[in-house]
Formats: sequence, C-alpha cells, structure tokens
Amino acid sequence: MKSKSEKGFEDAERAYKAGAYKNALLWFKKAAEQGDHRALKRLGDMYYYGYGVEEDYGKALDYYQAAQAKGNPEAERLYEQVLHVINLSI
Repeated sequence: MKSKSEKGFEDAERAYKAGAYKNALLWFKKAAEQGDHRALKRLGDMYYYGYGVEEDYGKALDYYQAAQAKGNPEAERLYEQVLHVINLSI
C-alpha cells in the first residue's frame, strides 16, 4: 500500500506533466509536508521556471535546499544552478 506522500506525489506529478500547474502545486505541497524529497524538488522547479507560480529564485533555493536535506540526488546541482543564475543577474 502506498503512503500518503507517495500517492500525493503521484497525483501531483500527473498534474504537472499535464500542465495543470495549480493542481500540481497543491499536491506537491501536501507531499512536501509529509517530507517527500521529490515533491520538494518539484516545488523548486516550479518556482525556478515560474510554472503555475510567479518565478521566485529565493523560494526555488529554499525548496532545493530542503530537498537536498531529505536526500534528493538532483537538488544540490539545481541549488548551485540557481545560485549561478542569480550571480549572473547581479
């Protein structure tokens, strides 16, 4: 049986891939509250690219950092990528 976090993440991922970003945002936040590192990473993606939300590098960094702390293998690279973009715009 799947955990609430896994179910929430799967629902969010389906919405995300379908371009239903507002729904994806809600489901990813629920999964992230349960500690799902994949959801934290996806929230970082959404804020980095502005999918369904206003682009916000600060929030993207926060979510990537939280995902990294939970063991997401991509989060450190993405965190560094956002920092690089921020430094280029200064």
